[in-house]
Amino acid sequence: MIKQRMLTKSPKVSVIIPVYNAEQHLCECLDSVKKQTLRNIEIICVDDGSSDSSLHILEEYADKDKRIKLLRQENKGAGLARNRGIIAANGEFIAFMDADDFYPEHDILSILYNTAIKNNVWICGGEFSLYFGDKNKLKQNFDGTFSGYLFDKNRMMDYRDYQFDYGYHRFIYNRDFLLNNKIFFPPYRRYQDPPFFVKAMITAGNFYAIDKITYGYRCAHKNVEWNAQKVTDLLDGLHDDFIMAKKYDLSGLGELTYHRFEQHYPHIKEVLAELPVKKLRKLAKYDTKLQAFLLQDNLLPPRINWSAWRQKLKSIFIKEKKNDPQVEQHLRVVKLFFLLPLYKWEQYGGKETWSILWLPIFKRRRFANGVTTKYYILGVPVMKVSRKMV
Repeated sequence: MIKQRMLTKSPKVSVIIPVYNAEQHLCECLDSVKKQTLRNIEIICVDDGSSDSSLHILEEYADKDKRIKLLRQENKGAGLARNRGIIAANGEFIAFMDADDFYPEHDILSILYNTAIKNNVWICGGEFSLYFGDKNKLKQNFDGTFSGYLFDKNRMMDYRDYQFDYGYHRFIYNRDFLLNNKIFFPPYRRYQDPPFFVKAMITAGNFYAIDKITYGYRCAHKNVEWNAQKVTDLLDGLHDDFIMAKKYDLSGLGELTYHRFEQHYPHIKEVLAELPVKKLRKLAKYDTKLQAFLLQDNLLPPRINWSAWRQKLKSIFIKEKKNDPQVEQHLRVVKLFFLLPLYKWEQYGGKETWSILWLPIFKRRRFANGVTTKYYILGVPVMKVSRKMV
């Protein structure tokens, strides 16, 4: 919670807008921010290496409105552009806007800021709306895995009761809170915003929800051309959310993250099949449903259940020990210095892949007129060493 607020002439809100080849909708975006009734704001536009007329448009707007601060960088992605904006910002709170989106009403920032101050919170936000093509075609009713875009009333909410991951744009965030807790966007080209949003929410603990649409998201023209880098970044973003869900015991977030993969899968499956298997294994270990999904589609090789083998051997050894009190039963996994390729399977496009597995050795010792040690692989004895008692 915010203990006290500095009374300065600094902007109340800094609106950060990463811009990359957004000439088609950029003017409408900037106008929606400029016309906000909350006048004491700054607008930080970060040109991310645009090759169209976006930079020219930004320069014209900056010349006419001194609240607009223009930064330039080589193309590094929206996440890193937003991070640069966070560092450069002077506002008490930070809002994020995409260069092709807009605020649906002129009082959005005023409502968000005044509500955050009144309720003494780090994070305050409202509802989401999707626009298809023009402003007359919109979606503002959501259910299922997208129901978190809506709030039923104005109220304080605990993130543990919310556990949603999308729509970070509709919130404002206290700048000192972000900086003090080192909350920035990961350097992914895709799916960098859910990890940022989830980390901010978990760190804050609670937020104030407003039963009002606070963001207009234009989606008709946003067709993603998936490649290996973008799919890898998507998997890394999902992985970040899975880790946070497990670390903070947020089962709802973990279930939601699995559904996000499921929703993306039809669009990325061909590229996914060409990625290293270790990338998928890294992701699948956090969710059994995802692991089963990948196994079913032959994106992961079948794996031996070492635990079951160990229990089977243990039951055999314990039974033998009951019949022979001189048996001292040990089960110890010994590291191997060799690898055996066990599986070959076919992925999309006829690509063949070998799976390399470590084989654990089980050790059993028997004391009877000396010491006899046997080593087992998968229940089969492979070596026997005997030493007589002196």
